[in-house]
Amino acid sequence: MKNLVKMAMVIVSGLAINLYLYFMFIEPFLNNDTKGLMKVLKEWQTLNAAFVALLASFIALYTTQYNVRKQKERDFIASKAFLLEALSELSGYLELSAKLLIEAYKRQKDPNDSCKSELGNKLPDLPDKYKVTFRDCIHSGEYEVGEYLSEILRGLQLHNSRMIKTDEEFAPSRTYTKCTLNTSVEILELAKIHVRIGRLYPFARNKDSLDISPIKPDEMINSFSNLYINDVDDLRKVLLEKI
Repeated sequence: MKNLVKMAMVIVSGLAINLYLYFMFIEPFLNNDTKGLMKVLKEWQTLNAAFVALLASFIALYTTQYNVRKQKERDFIASKAFLLEALSELSGYLELSAKLLIEAYKRQKDPNDSCKSELGNKLPDLPDKYKVTFRDCIHSGEYEVGEYLSEILRGLQLHNSRMIKTDEEFAPSRTYTKCTLNTSVEILELAKIHVRIGRLYPFARNKDSLDISPIKPDEMINSFSNLYINDVDDLRKVLLEKI
């Protein structure tokens, strides 16, 4: 929609300029030679002065917008240079998260486990460094890039909250006998975040444009493998049914 409005404005502006040039210069010259042209310019000098001022303001506006756009491009290049480090940090966090959730899933499925002891895998801390890089890329990048990174940020915040809740479910002080959380759903959402982050690697290396299309089943299956989810007997089947 934004591009259509911009295109319409360009067409209307171009038409107005062409009409002005024709009736102010070409038509008088063709009908009355130089005398006719000078007469029209003299009679309409106020309009011409206003048009020149308007044209100058358009040029100044375009120059300003061009400089701002180029500055944003330079800022994005600088921010993007740190994106690979941020992605590596997040990938490590998601791998640790997967280990904890897989352990939680196995214990929840075990009828002999009351889930009243702490998990063997410690709750990983959500990294901090990536936040600045993501923020800078959102600020200086294209709209689609900003939306994509924002979606990952929202997913990470929700995932971290769920991880804390899952870790708290396995505690000696619990009064009920089994966990109430559906860990398979958490693992599925984890895999989605993992896929989205994986898509950013080629983009961060300047090897490909960012893929913002809906997540494909084969990407999820590949994520299951990279996070060692496939090693759990029935978990892969449960997750495939939810895709």
